[in-house]
Amino acid sequence: MLTEVPLENAIVNKKQGPSSVASSSRGPDIPPNHNMAGAGTAQGVMSPCQQRPGLDPGLSYEQESCTSNRSSNSSPVGVVKQVTKDSTAPEVMAWLKNARFGNYIKFFANYTGGDLLTLTREELIQICGLSDGIRLNNALQVKTVRPRLTLYVNIQSESVFHVLYLSALTCQELIEKLANLFNASPSVIVDVHLLGVNKIHILVNDEVVQNMPESSQYTVEVLKMSVSEESTEQYRVLLSRIDGP
Repeated sequence: MLTEVPLENAIVNKKQGPSSVASSSRGPDIPPNHNMAGAGTAQGVMSPCQQRPGLDPGLSYEQESCTSNRSSNSSPVGVVKQVTKDSTAPEVMAWLKNARFGNYIKFFANYTGGDLLTLTREELIQICGLSDGIRLNNALQVKTVRPRLTLYVNIQSESVFHVLYLSALTCQELIEKLANLFNASPSVIVDVHLLGVNKIHILVNDEVVQNMPESSQYTVEVLKMSVSEESTEQYRVLLSRIDGP
């Protein structure tokens, strides 16, 4: 850090000894609480924070360095829907933030999922207060919602079945689940047909989905629709039940 001094203080008299040279070149004494960055800016000298491009001018050099180090050292954490006993400390931090418990991230900084789940309702109230303690306890105790319908589907080219869990019981939800099996976008599936009696094709809508038997099994066949060369390829999915009428 360079501090500007008057020109006359920088001129050394040849007759002065080494001690005088050191005293003269050192410049004026700086008080312990002197703001170096502020003094440099006041004299027209840009501070390191101002000289570095792309930095927030509201942050000091030290603050920006710490922020950069934290950003580079921290690994991205995906969205954590629920804390489990196997959740890591970064996953717990991400869950607390997403669940609107960001005020307590500093306190639970080193807690894993197992550590957090061992805390009782009374302990959480002592830590977070009555309102947030009860809310955090309820959030940790939430159970996974059971699906309303489970289907087993088999793609013709495979020998195994895939499980589809439906909770909304809509045709759109079924299309999205089927699209995931083929790693495709749901928009390429025009509709879904169910193979009925005498091999008739029944158009599947929300009502048909709601009346599909629980744990029923189907073979999936993908039929390519005839489209023009300019249009995106579109498909129809045909479900054939194999475990009953």
